[in-house]
Amino acid sequence: MLIERDLKIIMSACERPTVMNMGRLRATGAPAEITCNQEVIKAYPGQGHHPRQEHST
Repeated sequence: MLIERDLKIIMSACERPTVMNMGRLRATGAPAEITCNQEVIKAYPGQGHHPRQEHST
């Protein structure tokens, strides 16, 4: 078990992370699924994948 708030650390260390917030299960799955999960993005602002904020070059 690893308890960490920095999602970058979790995503690099775990094959199938489980995200909890305020004692509730928010998501479990592959790192790519976790970073796009809306519950995770709401619970940990600034750490998820926000497609609308990406800049095209």
